[in-house]
Amino acid sequence: MSRSQEMLDIGLVVEVGDRVKRGRDWAWGNQDGNPPGQGTVTGPEPGLSGWWKVHWDSGMEASYRVGAEDKYDLEIIWPDT
Repeated sequence: MSRSQEMLDIGLVVEVGDRVKRGRDWAWGNQDGNPPGQGTVTGPEPGLSGWWKVHWDSGMEASYRVGAEDKYDLEIIWPDT
């Protein structure tokens, strides 16, 4: 199953393994590290539609909104091609 570029550009779809950073609606202080860092999506949060779990390179793990409450806490980091 492929993801459309348009959906990815606005953050509507993330997948396990995606690399992410703070998105436009970030409201979680320094959970991603200080200075702000990058993390890896580890899976959806069970029972919470639009929430995804992230393991930050700093070692912190938490869940963030990707569409829940019309908020986007994460932004996908595109690999250089």
